[in-house]
Amino acid sequence: MEYIGSLDNPLRLIYFSCRGTCDVIRLLLVDQEIPYEEHNISGKDFLQPEFQQVLVESGNFPMLPYLSDSNNEVELTGSFTILRYLADKCKLMGKSPEERNKIENWLEYLQSLLHSVWDFENMSDNYTGIQQAKKKSQFLLETLHPMLKCIDEKIEQGIWALESYSVVDIVLYSAISVIIRSWGSDLLKPYIRILTHKKNMEKLRKQIDSFKDDPRRF
Repeated sequence: MEYIGSLDNPLRLIYFSCRGTCDVIRLLLVDQEIPYEEHNISGKDFLQPEFQQVLVESGNFPMLPYLSDSNNEVELTGSFTILRYLADKCKLMGKSPEERNKIENWLEYLQSLLHSVWDFENMSDNYTGIQQAKKKSQFLLETLHPMLKCIDEKIEQGIWALESYSVVDIVLYSAISVIIRSWGSDLLKPYIRILTHKKNMEKLRKQIDSFKDDPRRF
């Protein structure tokens, strides 16, 4: 792993108060034991001129999460921009161009899965009663179960999602955690490889196991 963060000079991570949107970044930092300090802000604070100026001066698009790595003179915004930066520093993006391409493909699909879940949850608030139950059943049948089935079939026979441990494992673990929080663990019973992967993460990645039920996680 390249030098990144220190106890004297930790990374600085700023994100909206809804922790789940930054879960995968925080899981990676915890897993790799990278010192960081975090700050939650509200939408009102985000719009304050002082903070907007910080974002403008960073040279990035004005959005959250925001990461400052002063050890490497780097400032970044955006969940997957930050995730890829950290994964590169931690050597979790594969050992060859072929491995990296496969990892990128996984990341894109898992991002699509997360956005599908979040979009449905936001949309479902517009419905109640029988209509909401019908929309939920339709989403499960037409979107969520097909995506989970595809992921389950793509997980390789082994400990991790791919041949060796990578950022894919962290993102997959985070995505499955989101689904369990929203839909319950019974939904995953048909997907043996997904459940096995989750157990492997909690058994073999000790920092993630310690953090998984931390009240500060979500």
